[in-house]
Amino acid sequence: MQFIQKLCRSKAFLSLVIIVAIGGFFRAFEYADWMHYELDQARDFKVISAAIEKGPGELPLQGPKAAGNVYIDSDGDGEAEDKTTLRLGPLFYYLEYASALVFGDTPAGSVMLVLLLSIATIPLFYFFLREFFPQKLSLLLTLVLACSLYFIIYSRFGWNPNLIPFFTLLCAYALLRVSREDALAGRWLVMCGISYAFLSNMHFLALVVFPIIGGLYLLIIRPRVALKYWIGAVAVVVFLNIPLVINDIKTGGENYKAFVASLRGESGDDVPLSVRFKKNVFAHAEMSWVVLTGDQDIRVPRVSKQGDISCDDRCMNTSLKTLSALLFMLAGLGSWLWLYRHESDAQKRRFLLLAGLWLGVTFCVYLPLAFDLAPRFFLVQGALFVVFLGFISQVFQRRGGRRGMMFVWVLIGLAMVMNIVAIKGYFDGMRSSFSDSQYVIGHSDLILGEKTRVPKQLMENVVDAIMEQYALNGEPIHLEAQAEYKRAFWERVAVREDYTYEGVGDLRTLYRKGNYFVVVRTQSDFDNYFEKFAPDFDIVATKNFGTLTLYTLAIKESVKDLQEIDEIATFDTRTSPQFSSSAQVRYLWRQVFEGCTYNYESRKCEK
Repeated sequence: MQFIQKLCRSKAFLSLVIIVAIGGFFRAFEYADWMHYELDQARDFKVISAAIEKGPGELPLQGPKAAGNVYIDSDGDGEAEDKTTLRLGPLFYYLEYASALVFGDTPAGSVMLVLLLSIATIPLFYFFLREFFPQKLSLLLTLVLACSLYFIIYSRFGWNPNLIPFFTLLCAYALLRVSREDALAGRWLVMCGISYAFLSNMHFLALVVFPIIGGLYLLIIRPRVALKYWIGAVAVVVFLNIPLVINDIKTGGENYKAFVASLRGESGDDVPLSVRFKKNVFAHAEMSWVVLTGDQDIRVPRVSKQGDISCDDRCMNTSLKTLSALLFMLAGLGSWLWLYRHESDAQKRRFLLLAGLWLGVTFCVYLPLAFDLAPRFFLVQGALFVVFLGFISQVFQRRGGRRGMMFVWVLIGLAMVMNIVAIKGYFDGMRSSFSDSQYVIGHSDLILGEKTRVPKQLMENVVDAIMEQYALNGEPIHLEAQAEYKRAFWERVAVREDYTYEGVGDLRTLYRKGNYFVVVRTQSDFDNYFEKFAPDFDIVATKNFGTLTLYTLAIKESVKDLQEIDEIATFDTRTSPQFSSSAQVRYLWRQVFEGCTYNYESRKCEK
């Protein structure tokens, strides 16, 4: 009790609580209404909603896709001719399921744990920093992470990569605690295994990168931990990945083959390593700028696969930002090296070793992917950019005295101000999206790649209008939208209690009865998009909802070949998933316990 009272009176504790509250506010503000809800989110929610409705047996043994099409050698002839998909483990789905059980069977309820764990990342980062940095600097750096627009945006919706920052930091912190070799070292080793098991289920790159980082760190440190804890750490990783193993047993190891094929990579790509290095450096510089400042109005020089570097007008206009980012990286590496050479405390040197391995391994692993890097990939090492800001600050404090301290305050203060401005701009864009049909993002969206802001509640407003038309005649709904929104709209219509049909149709099959709609981004080229539907449909009504526009259609009188539809029309009544011959089967737990095996010809799981 006295410990708790002392802790609550601690200025550092109170400061951390305030920082967590600030970061939590930015992450939770208008969460349910403004969340990002597109194809992947609708797909995941349908999985979770089915399990809530029918029981946990509807949960799959595999998670989301980790990559696009992968070609594997199924027959062992040495030729990779069979197309399939690589999938992650299902732990993200299981977390969503647990979240929905507690917080409700809604899109926001199913991902509430994503929000809570994202907020928990903030104090976890502070405890990680305290392994090296003094208290005040640790609090300042934690505030930078709490207010980083990059991390805030990835906290505000459900997606399997979004939990990478939490589990990477938990894994890294556990490694540092293992190296203390105290009474709790063994338990922290098991915690490292648990966090890696979850991390490996969140993204393919995290699955590959962290065993290398952790393995090298432990090999160098060689902590003295009882054998039972090593066995326990391995056992927990295996146990949490049992669903993947079972699915692979039933499919003949198809996911494992896809994993090996993905590691091997595409053949025939002879881009020189030096060219990939340049591309990778610019990508890291760009994302370090975004993480630390929230400013996405930056264009780094472009590197061609032949090694040529070009810089257009926009690149020239933001060249000072690019130069600052490159100098930051150089100063960060120099500061890390200086600190590593001069640090005498053994545990702090281990922190520096882990940070160096973390950045070095990810940079090397990203070299083959240099021309395919996406912003979400940097969730693996994004927190390190803040750590390296701390290294720079430490060097200036140690060598610069009071002037160095002033520079640190200015540097961190500038990062904070720029992020606050960026957060305001992001929230203002969300608010404007409901009414401003002329709203455009004034810069390239380097975090999510969005063309405009389309919050979930705006989509619900469109669905409300669709349901008003449905209420007039009770005829089934057929809807088309741009690829990233279509299935999300289908899911939002299908869950409405007053919609009596099973699923939503598209515009490929024309029925005599039906309500036909097209939804597009207001700023998109509608004439070009509608061209494929124009021969069969007339536009009878248009309604703007800000950044989305709803078009109500009617089948032209000249169209004669119409299908009949009954009063209980169904567009998607499958009780079990169906798979094409070019996609591996993802079994449900119910199917495993039923003892059935998938038959590609009947497209059913048969006993």
